[in-house]
Parts: sequence; C-alpha cells; structure tokens
Amino acid sequence: MDKIEKLLELGTEAEKTELKVVHNAKVANLKAYNESKAAADLRNYEAADDKLNRIIEQLWAKYFHEDPSFENTMEVVKHLQEQGYAVKKSKVYKDAKAGLLRVEENGRINEISVRAYASGLDKKASISVQDIEDRSVRKIEAEIKRLDTQNKAAQYELDIKMGKYILRSDFEMEVAARAAVLDSGLRYFFQVKSGELIDVVGGDRRRSGDLVDMLNACLDSRMNDFADCERFQVIITMNNELNSMNNEQLTVNNDN
Repeated sequence: MDKIEKLLELGTEAEKTELKVVHNAKVANLKAYNESKAAADLRNYEAADDKLNRIIEQLWAKYFHEDPSFENTMEVVKHLQEQGYAVKKSKVYKDAKAGLLRVEENGRINEISVRAYASGLDKKASISVQDIEDRSVRKIEAEIKRLDTQNKAAQYELDIKMGKYILRSDFEMEVAARAAVLDSGLRYFFQVKSGELIDVVGGDRRRSGDLVDMLNACLDSRMNDFADCERFQVIITMNNELNSMNNEQLTVNNDN
C-alpha cells in the first residue's frame, strides 16, 4: 500500500477530496504532455506533481508524526544534485560512512541532517535551462514508462480472465487428457470389436482392404474426438507401485 492509499484511509473528507483532485490533475497533465509534448503541458504536469508531493508530505507528517527523511543515501544524492550541489555519489557515500552525514539505524537520513551536510557543500555555478528541461523530460519519460508497465500488466491480467491466455500447466493437462481419451478410445475399440474385426474379413487375407477401411474409420472417429473442444472428464487412479504401469486404470468420459 503506497502513501496515497494510506492517507485516503486516514484523512478527513476534505483532505481526501484534495488528494484525489490533485492526483487526477497530475495524471491528466501527464497524459496531455505525452500526447502534445508542449511546454505548457509540461509546466502544468510539474506544478501538479509538486503540489501533490507537498500535500502528501504534509498529511504524512500529520498522521504518522514522522520527520521528513530520505529513504537511503542514493535518494540524498539525487536530492542534492537537483538542488544544484556539485556532489557525486561516491563522495556522499564516503561522507556517510565517515559520519559527516548522519544515517539512522533504519538506513534513512533525516532532512535536517541533509541540510546540515549540504551547508558545507559547493553549488554549481549555474544550471542551464536545457539541464532543467532535460531533467524534467527524463522524469516524465520514467513516469510514462512506469504507467505503461502498469497498464500492460493490468491488460495481461484482464486477457487471462477473458480467456485469451491459459496457463502452461492447464495447456499441458489438456493435451494429456486428450491423449488419454485417444488412447483409451482405441484400446476400447480393439477390445470390444475384436470379434467383429475377425468376422469382417472371415479370416481371408484377400479382404485385408476391408479390415483397413474399418480400422481407418475407427481412427477417424477417435481423432475427431481428440480434436473436439468439448470438455472431457479424465480420472486416473494408480496403485502405490508407481513403476508398475500394468496396474494403471484409466476411465474416460466424454461430456457430450
């Protein structure tokens, strides 16, 4: 459960409404920018994103009584670089290990510790407009990729529920069941029709063609059953001696 879901459970009706409205605005502006690539839509998205983050931070501090903090050292590096500090990942990790940047026991870094650490850092001379735009574009693209992945996963789950896909195990079970139906049907035919097979040719080798025709008719019938999409009920029971295949009993019922 993410922060928004938790806050929607705890907030007042007014807070919930504001949270939903700003979140929907962020999503709408993201979609608009993705379609138009217009600078105005980009600014609208960034404004909605910033506002949503501020609301989340305020409500989170209200209901969970946490001091603002960063999840890990890498998040601190990103934050400092976004604020224009000329700092590299290796330096921040080294300073954290040396105790210059305080890391809590749970691995988080409080915002007040980051501010204190940043006071001793140098900022870049300037950040160009192009750098800001590039950073914003990368952020937008990452968000689009994340949402696209979520949409694909949701579509895949929907396709499974609608029967467009089946599990490999279900497919293999279906094939095995149909093979069992075919095998059982042929064996049953040979058993119950043995006398008729003898009679159909009267023991005359010259009438082998009649016998072949009869067997081919049986095979055609069984193969039609095998290819039929109707459901078969296949029940397999085996004795404890798994290696003794002769003890296997197979019952096949066609629901038709």
